[in-house]
Amino acid sequence: TPRAEVTAKLRRLDIPVRDGEVSYQESLLALLRAASDAPVDLPAGLPITDKLESYIASSQKRARIDQMGTAQSTLAEEEAARSLQAAYRGRKARQMMAKNSRLAAADIEEWADAIGLSRYQPPRPGQARV
Repeated sequence: TPRAEVTAKLRRLDIPVRDGEVSYQESLLALLRAASDAPVDLPAGLPITDKLESYIASSQKRARIDQMGTAQSTLAEEEAARSLQAAYRGRKARQMMAKNSRLAAADIEEWADAIGLSRYQPPRPGQARV
């Protein structure tokens, strides 16, 4: 199913959720990791490596990832929890609707008894109405 496919992809991405929020930087990093076949190690000691590491650090600082706290869960776990909650709420709503329809049917029967309609039988085909 489409939901199962999305959940499987989210599980592979392993995007952390911190205080109910998902960081754009961490999401982008997870997507980049998933897109590449193997991790790429930057060569040490090159000016471009230092520049990239500095850029990554400043991007994370601007994104305030260090202020977000530790990750309590991943995006896949959050989606699984939402799916379970939706299923539970849907079941409860269906149970409530069934209960309410039974109560409404009982109310109609009680009302029909009160005004003498409960003994009413509709005429059969070919039978004259009285």
